[in-house]
Amino acid sequence: MARGLDRLGPGTYRLVDEAEPLEAVRRGKLDLEFFGYKLRGRFALVRTARGEKDWLLIKKADSAVSDVELTDRYPESVLSGLTVEELREAPPGSSACAPGSAPRRRRAGR
Repeated sequence: MARGLDRLGPGTYRLVDEAEPLEAVRRGKLDLEFFGYKLRGRFALVRTARGEKDWLLIKKADSAVSDVELTDRYPESVLSGLTVEELREAPPGSSACAPGSAPRRRRAGR
């Protein structure tokens, strides 16, 4: 479940309902709240009909909802500091694609 979340930056999460985490996984739905650099607010993590390992993260309506896409607001990777376009232009297997290979940078005003 946590695989990939490290790419969204530092933060924490909590289960919203009082369900036991393992029971919620067995049921196929976890209600979560994220308190992160990029990912904030309430979400539902729901198992899809495709299989046991296929899950969908759905943003719930709350005060953290924004009209601005997450990738527009925070275009740089928290691991490499590169944008999607910069990563796309890098040759396959180059060091630019490796986590931590580029200096982290932030845009002014963030």
